[in-house]
Amino acid sequence: KGVFISPRSSETKCDSVAFKDDALEMKVTRDIQGNEIQFIYKGKLADDKLSVSVVPKGYEDQFSGEWTGKRKS
Repeated sequence: KGVFISPRSSETKCDSVAFKDDALEMKVTRDIQGNEIQFIYKGKLADDKLSVSVVPKGYEDQFSGEWTGKRKS
């Protein structure tokens, strides 16, 4: 279980979250201008950094994103 927190749309419960062998997969359905769209996040943890890509299901050819998070020291 998990909660996705966005500064634009507050909190959204995750459809699914899995973290195994330093790999993350998270699915979150969000309302975007009246349309329910599932976002799929896939990431890898290495050297205290989590690198993640995101694509909206059904719109993979129109949008994608990437981000990296680092653990605070």
